[in-house]
Amino acid sequence: METPSSRLSALGIDLPAVAPTVAVYIPAVVSGSVVYTASQLPFVRGSIPTTGKLGASELLGAIFGEAGRHARSAVGVAVLPLDAPVEVELVFETAHSGPATR
Repeated sequence: METPSSRLSALGIDLPAVAPTVAVYIPAVVSGSVVYTASQLPFVRGSIPTTGKLGASELLGAIFGEAGRHARSAVGVAVLPLDAPVEVELVFETAHSGPATR
């Protein structure tokens, strides 16, 4: 059975460790089975390697298959933090429920 981890490997994507925050916030909050992420910038080895447009919606579909279909907001702004090409935040439900954590 394919898993998100095996799909990432097939796509040649190696997930780095969670990058430290660049402001006063935490990367994610878990409440029961729902995870709320803070907006994430596309850091690779501590820097933002590219400019331009990135296909985050297509990537979620490639990784999670049917479960990656999602609602989304797409907002244009003059500039993002650190001049990043994209900033992504997710709210998703996991198969496991647990206590609220930060």
